[in-house]
Amino acid sequence: MRIDDIRAEAAAGRHRVVARVTWEDCEREAQDIYFQTNEEFAPALTCRPEAFLAACLPPALWSAERRIRVDGDVCPEMLDNVRVVNNMLEHWFHPVATAVSIEAPTRRRAAEGRRRAGLFFSGGLDSIAALCGNREDTHPGHPAYVKDGILVYGLEVEEALPFELVVTQLQRLAREARLTLIPVATNLRSLNPDWAFWFNGYNGGALSAVGHALGGRLSSVVIASDYQVRALQQHGSHPLVGQNFSSYDLKIRYADVTLRRIDKARRVARWAPALQNLRVCNRAHLYAEGTLNCGDCEKCVRTMLDFLVIGALDRLTAIPRRELTRELILSRCYMKPSTLPYYDELIGPLRAVGRGDLAEAVDHLVRVARCQDGWKGRLRRFDRERLNGYVWTLRRSLRASWRDTTPLAAPSATRN
Repeated sequence: MRIDDIRAEAAAGRHRVVARVTWEDCEREAQDIYFQTNEEFAPALTCRPEAFLAACLPPALWSAERRIRVDGDVCPEMLDNVRVVNNMLEHWFHPVATAVSIEAPTRRRAAEGRRRAGLFFSGGLDSIAALCGNREDTHPGHPAYVKDGILVYGLEVEEALPFELVVTQLQRLAREARLTLIPVATNLRSLNPDWAFWFNGYNGGALSAVGHALGGRLSSVVIASDYQVRALQQHGSHPLVGQNFSSYDLKIRYADVTLRRIDKARRVARWAPALQNLRVCNRAHLYAEGTLNCGDCEKCVRTMLDFLVIGALDRLTAIPRRELTRELILSRCYMKPSTLPYYDELIGPLRAVGRGDLAEAVDHLVRVARCQDGWKGRLRRFDRERLNGYVWTLRRSLRASWRDTTPLAAPSATRN
């Protein structure tokens, strides 16, 4: 893979930095990858290649590219760091991911005069909790005090109208928190649009790439951790992956790695505007003005459980109210490795607040998920995903034919 022709462009009040990405070892056409913002924040954009290296490294690993050649000087500290990411992702996901060689000249000078911190601010529980923690623990005069919130179009919300609704609602929170909201658009997910890849290998690198693209304004950027340290998983937003996209000029830091999701909810509950504007729902097609949560999906229900156990559900007006029942839990709260840790921590607290019925439902789903995570569960997933369910269908057919050919048991004697 080659990264070259890095340039700045402007048209119709939109400013972007662009690079040409050429695939060398897989049959894909060359494409332009960009980071774009409006005229107000155009000075923040930089043509330095670190953003494109971070954006391209995981897709190159998953596409069996043998190298990444960068046409531009790269910070030597970042080159050292991304070699760690390179080998770590291969170690975790080989043979799906294969390490690449990185060819780039090193930069001789560091940037000067920038000491400004940003935070990726989606409006979700993790990012709002990180902002609350920053406001509680960091003095406004300190360089780590977050002044900018980065909201990215093209990663999770991919339609213009829902994104505008998100921007409008989060502006209310930004004003309350004395935060400058910076909207950024990017097409970097076109390098590999698969959502499994996004979780496994790309989340941290993609966000870090956006941070580097804003290197004309920021010297550090915060990513809110999705898991606490005891539940960390091998995935693309693991702190050891994301933080290793740092350079000397831009430090990537993960916030709240020691906090459970319940602890984050407790922190957020102390800030009334957050309870009115929290956004956890991914059903962007259902967004409406003033309503960014459906109240019916897995994430909405899980979030309501978090606020139930801390006694703040009645104040969580951002999510449409509905009764939390055992039936709702069993029908909405599907379990997979990425969500299991969130539910596991809810069982005890639910019992402690007198909702044993909900605790029983969550406990049942957790136990079933853990059984499926054994070798039988992995075999069934492989059959379903790779063999289109052939083995499972054959097994059922064989069992049915066995029942049909088995002699009936002799009837038991009846008493007069």
